[in-house]
Amino acid sequence: MKQLALLPLLCFSLIATAEQKIDGVQSSQAPLFPIELSEDFPKAKQTFNEVRQRLLKHYYSNRITEDALYYAAIQGMLRHASPPENKNLAQIWSPKQYQNFSDILQGVQTAIGVQLKINSADASLTITHVSPNSPADGKLQIHDRILRINGKKLAGKSFAQINTMLSGPEGSTVKFTAVRDIKVFDTELTRQQFNVQNIVVNVQGQLAYITINKVTANISIELQKTLTQLAQEGVQELIIDLRNNGGGDFFEGIRMAETLLEKDKVILRILQKKQQIQNYISTNNSPANFEIVVLVNKNTASSAEIFAVALRDHQKARLVGTRTHGIDSVEVTY
Repeated sequence: MKQLALLPLLCFSLIATAEQKIDGVQSSQAPLFPIELSEDFPKAKQTFNEVRQRLLKHYYSNRITEDALYYAAIQGMLRHASPPENKNLAQIWSPKQYQNFSDILQGVQTAIGVQLKINSADASLTITHVSPNSPADGKLQIHDRILRINGKKLAGKSFAQINTMLSGPEGSTVKFTAVRDIKVFDTELTRQQFNVQNIVVNVQGQLAYITINKVTANISIELQKTLTQLAQEGVQELIIDLRNNGGGDFFEGIRMAETLLEKDKVILRILQKKQQIQNYISTNNSPANFEIVVLVNKNTASSAEIFAVALRDHQKARLVGTRTHGIDSVEVTY
């Protein structure tokens, strides 16, 4: 049997950034998502095993196996522990799916180079980011809507199913039917491996415009080098664009904030099950010093939000844009 990697959100924590207070005792906190029972369920384990055995004995198909039932049970538990608006947030992944996830966090992809958002209303995908030098660069644009993949409609497809449709070996192709404004068009992309450029910098005089597309491994080191170089060039003002940045590596988001926050400043506070409050505090004795504006929108999420809000709460930056996504839980991979 193949090994399976269990991903994410099996450990839930309430988050508060910077100086926000968390009051109360952890044992009195209600579950973040509605997983509790509304009435007693006696002999729960016995009932579970009885249902499993009856399915194996009486279900009409002989293709159902004990392993398949355990897998389905795990999927069901994780869906129940996920927020109602995103039932697939906590998942069990195959080795291939986990490898894709790891590659993304490392900033290397064998893919087409787009980030997508599912539109539940019309079963389409909206492109929120196109990676420079990727197969999609020059063919697809932000706000394009994908209606079909390889001629197949997307209605009823889960995120995992769509991800499988998008995935494939290097050199293979994928066909899209897309709409831009009111124009419907088809395009074919060839999957290839490429290094994702997650920090893009443009300098005009004393102002630098920094776009951060994803919070990947070691991006805090790259950001620190960028800020040091900009300071040496005489840059005094920054616009940091986090729009459509869905986050990524939790600790990299904290380290990014640390590049700009003085020692002993609280970057993040989380409330956990086995301890009341855990603080993440800057240890930086010489943070970079700029006048900063951070651009955000509804797709700014997760570790990108940690970075943005920590700067705002310590008056290191002003946030401009719309309300961010609002993730209030820590996602952990096991």
